[in-house]
Amino acid sequence: MNELQPGTRVMLGSGLFGTLVSVGTKQVVLEVSPGVEMTVLKQAISRTVAPGDEDTEFDELEEYDDSEVIADEPSSVEPSSVEPSPIESSPIESSNEPTPQPPAPGSAGADQRPSSAS
Repeated sequence: MNELQPGTRVMLGSGLFGTLVSVGTKQVVLEVSPGVEMTVLKQAISRTVAPGDEDTEFDELEEYDDSEVIADEPSSVEPSSVEPSPIESSPIESSNEPTPQPPAPGSAGADQRPSSAS
């Protein structure tokens, strides 16, 4: 950890790869994609990355092309036929009546026992 310096490729414990941009005493700034930086604790760094540790070619992956998506096309998701629960469909009742309060100690409504004098 003491040898970390800007430009070093590292892998976090979560498997995230990135390049160190700056190194502080407790944290580092990591560039995970061009122009995308995040600050992480040094302890999150699992190890430095060797040249063969990362896949550099992604020929088998296809890029997503949203030009074929038609906005007016109906969705294949059907609306839910589940009826709302009574809690969801009943209006909240409001009352102007005050909330009953328990009697205060020593008041007429409190459970009072005579003290025994010996």
